[in-house]
Amino acid sequence: MTTITRVYYTGDVCNQPGWFTAAERPDGNLTLTEEPGDLSFDREIIVSPRQIGREYNGTYSPRFVTAEAHAAFRASRLELVRVDVEG
Repeated sequence: MTTITRVYYTGDVCNQPGWFTAAERPDGNLTLTEEPGDLSFDREIIVSPRQIGREYNGTYSPRFVTAEAHAAFRASRLELVRVDVEG
């Protein structure tokens, strides 16, 4: 059983990044359903929980990351901006 409920898709050349809601399937995989947004296409994707990264560095690998990993990355980048602006 997984505790992943929200996933960020990092996108690629042909596909826009976006947020997905995760629901566990009987086979142990996850069904990711795209959340509505400006660039959403109502995508639904089936992935293994192993394909979802628990760490994110701003690149396109891994393709999917947890909401917590995405939030930690953004917070670290905002801190760098704050330090740079404040000197």
